[in-house]
Amino acid sequence: MIRGGTLDSRALVATTLTLAAGALALPACGGGGGEGTISPCGLPDPAPSYTLGDQATGCVATADGSRADIFAFTIPATAAGGDAQFQIDDVAAGTVRATVYGPDGAMIGSPTAAAAGAPLVFHLAAAGGVTYRLAVEDGGSFAGPYTYRLTSTFAPVPDTFEPNDTPAEATPIAIGAPVDAFLFAGEVAMTADGSAFDDYYQVTVTAAQAATVRIDNVPTDVAARLFLYRADQTEIARVATGHRGEALLMQPPLALDPGTYLVRVALWAEVPAAVSAGADPPDHFAHGYQLTVSQP
Repeated sequence: MIRGGTLDSRALVATTLTLAAGALALPACGGGGGEGTISPCGLPDPAPSYTLGDQATGCVATADGSRADIFAFTIPATAAGGDAQFQIDDVAAGTVRATVYGPDGAMIGSPTAAAAGAPLVFHLAAAGGVTYRLAVEDGGSFAGPYTYRLTSTFAPVPDTFEPNDTPAEATPIAIGAPVDAFLFAGEVAMTADGSAFDDYYQVTVTAAQAATVRIDNVPTDVAARLFLYRADQTEIARVATGHRGEALLMQPPLALDPGTYLVRVALWAEVPAAVSAGADPPDHFAHGYQLTVSQP
């Protein structure tokens, strides 16, 4: 069962490449736990497996989570991760709640529908190749068993520069050539300081000239920072405003000597929530920034 914000590891359902539906310590919806078992809602309990993009019908049987439906889902193995969107609708009566757990069983987020019978749509910043778990239960005044429908989709973040989260993984880019990438990180890699969102780029300067580093098209829900380092990672310059969605321009006061430099794109301070309710994904899921390093 669910204990103190984590899933009891003894109750987790094994999964491989599909989204699998199982139960906690007690059978889902009060049935016997096997495929085709009839629940108090008069419907079979969720089938043993469920593929992303399909739909499943489930049943909320208790308000305390002791018989929550558990769905385990594995994200496609993409380098940048992506947006796992879930929709719970056709809710027959109660106020449905969905709780997402990471691979270590820790709770990531727990959105609740706005009202009894209302649908619930939410997004997860998902890391590629990672298995998460979703518990569906009642989040309001439980009046009795009720049915729901679950559907899901996955949209990979099209960041072709990943993985470039560390100086050792810095992606080479050319002077004067804009690059488009994303300030996005799958939840499993997130840290309190936001370093999982870092993007590093390597640029080679061939002439002793001044340089300009600019970031445009910053997503409206995050604030960015820019850093410039020498090859030995000593800092030359940085710039930030703390304003979400604001472009940044960094102009180091001295000319750069010929050589290799590192540019780091990072979050300002606030780390976005990994789970967000609403039909539209957070802006940084869908819109990339543009980085340009230039010299006269």
